[in-house]
Amino acid sequence: MELYFSFSILIIIATIFAYINDRFLKLPFTIGIMVITMIFSLLLVLLEAFEPKPLQDVYKILTNINFTQLVMNGMLYFLLFAGAIQININDLKEEKLPIIVFSTLSVIISTFAVGFGLYYILEFFCLYCICKTHSLLCTVYYSGL
Repeated sequence: MELYFSFSILIIIATIFAYINDRFLKLPFTIGIMVITMIFSLLLVLLEAFEPKPLQDVYKILTNINFTQLVMNGMLYFLLFAGAIQININDLKEEKLPIIVFSTLSVIISTFAVGFGLYYILEFFCLYCICKTHSLLCTVYYSGL
């Protein structure tokens, strides 16, 4: 019953935030919800600084949740679906060339940035076993995998 109650409260809060966004802020839905959530979170942090007692139970519940496990195994599918359902395939076809160019360039730049950074950071911290046995190009290559 506690899990059902928690989900009910979450849905009610999200509905209230959506109403505030639609009525007063008039931002796009996801941006408005995120802005209101950030403001609400800051208010909770300020409340906790002045009066920590009301949030002790919430803190105990939240520390027992493995958020990595929850997001990766429970919510990722729904988040990817929600993002993909809003994509217009015709718009995507029109922007095919910039998407291919930017995604390819970003992967190449990221690979070299991580590779060079890893090589010089390991060398700086005297981890010669990795730096001496592998050349710089090997480090760049393996950082992209």
